[in-house]
Amino acid sequence: MYNQNFRNQAVKEVKNGSTAASVARKFDVAPSTLIGWISDYDKKMYEIIRDESVQPEPIVKPKTGIRLKSIKVVISGAVVTLGRNDVLKLLSLFDEFEKE
Repeated sequence: MYNQNFRNQAVKEVKNGSTAASVARKFDVAPSTLIGWISDYDKKMYEIIRDESVQPEPIVKPKTGIRLKSIKVVISGAVVTLGRNDVLKLLSLFDEFEKE
């Protein structure tokens, strides 16, 4: 019923520090629905992390001409530097959500 980008945005807001109740109101979804989306996200993150410890993933080369070494992002008010592999892992997570 809801497209994956919509669900991803709602989950990202909760993961970035907003309460599930406020995000559910903002996106006009039932809190239980949002909590289910968060649970699915957490399960997929666990699978990715668990799978990494068992066998390394091949390095995915970006399809664009950008050569990324690191990127600085602000998470909950703190500046965090993500390395290239961290960014690629995050991108692969969104790919997993889009497969559904």
